[in-house]
Amino acid sequence: RRAVNSSMAASLPVSAAAAAAAPLLRLLQLLLLLLPETGVSERTRPVGRYAHCAVSFSDSMVVYGGRGYQYNVHNLSPLSDVWSFSFKETSWKQLISAEAAADGPGERSSHSCVLMPNSDIMIFGGIVGARGSANQRVVNDLWRMALSSDKDGALEAHWERVLVHGDSPSPRFDHTAVLFKQTMIVYGGCVGSDAYADVWMLDTSGGNGFAEWYSWRQLKPLSSSQPLPTTLPFPSTNATDASGEGEGAIGEGTPLKDAGKGGAEEAAASEPGARCAHVAVPHPNGMLVFGGGIPPSATPRRR
Repeated sequence: RRAVNSSMAASLPVSAAAAAAAPLLRLLQLLLLLLPETGVSERTRPVGRYAHCAVSFSDSMVVYGGRGYQYNVHNLSPLSDVWSFSFKETSWKQLISAEAAADGPGERSSHSCVLMPNSDIMIFGGIVGARGSANQRVVNDLWRMALSSDKDGALEAHWERVLVHGDSPSPRFDHTAVLFKQTMIVYGGCVGSDAYADVWMLDTSGGNGFAEWYSWRQLKPLSSSQPLPTTLPFPSTNATDASGEGEGAIGEGTPLKDAGKGGAEEAAASEPGARCAHVAVPHPNGMLVFGGGIPPSATPRRR
């Protein structure tokens, strides 16, 4: 009995130490799960992000860009990688890594992407460069992500720069773009403290047999021979960078017809007006728009 008691006495400190360490071990395991993946070979899923874009293609979702915490970087920054999520396998696959994205549109957020009839994904606009850096800028370039399958049926992707002839929409972010018939329609968006109200259609039929190019055409309202109002200025928001994410508030979505006069009031009767951070879906006649940020008081300005 003494031997048993002696054995129990000897084991008590070990058990007590293990019990005391258990919560710390569980906390450490939780922290390891929350940390981003570090090695290139260990990247089995995309890092958390926002302001990215995604489309549904075949049996997968394709995701590009956004803002998040890059591998080995613990500051929010724009992202350039491309991932696909298989609905059948419920797993992620990296299509284009950040290291291999040098020939593409690069690190970008608040852009738009549209799946075209030929299975290309068209990327337009957005913010490139890190917030607060000297190279951060709002852009209006056009890129194409060509999707294909390898011999085993696995999804692959690569970037192609699109040649554009003629005028283009002004640089912008937080706009919307949808597929309409064989082309793409872009509406709204922001830059600095301005919101856009213009609508553009991308013509993809250009070419001369040796090279293809695209062109933009600004659409006009049916009731007017003038282009749609281009911009409406936001009230002061103390914006500190290209994204306009400074202090202050955009407002609570006061309709233009209640806040403006003259041209703004007339435009609001048949047009949604300038806005950004809204949503849009394809419609048989074009685009269906809902919500977004609208300046509480403004007058349309022509470019």
